Amino acid sequence: MASAIVTGAAALIAALTYFRQVSDKHAEDVKRRRQQAETVTVNITRYLPLRVDPRYEPEERLNIQVRNDGTLAIFNVALVTTQKGNGRDGKQQLYTSVLAGESESFLEFEQQMGGAYATFTDTAGVRWKRWHNGELEEIPHYPKPGK
Repeated sequence: MASAIVTGAAALIAALTYFRQVSDKHAEDVKRRRQQAETVTVNITRYLPLRVDPRYEPEERLNIQVRNDGTLAIFNVALVTTQKGNGRDGKQQLYTSVLAGESESFLEFEQQMGGAYATFTDTAGVRWKRWHNGELEEIPHYPKPGK
């Protein structure tokens, strides 16, 4: 009887150890998968022109920027603003790629803008969405024609 209990306990410990190893490997895979995407940021900053004509009151504008601080390029980049109030997509700029250590940006009027995000593909072919608040999510690719 005691040997059956010991054998059962050993089997339970072995099963728990196995599930822990599988869980750790999965967490490691997720971390590795997100590693390049984590280096991409979307920033919103106030645009300050070098010269302002004193005869006109300039509308406040914001600089919307996608920055790649990684060591590899990102591809098929769409930098998008959302509209204030309804959250729908507003202005959008497309870039074939953003090289490592570089950024792309455009200006938008502050009164029209609610937020911003970028969608991009990393070098492993994974598609991501990065919001200006830092949120990062993996997104599915567009369906391929004929499928």
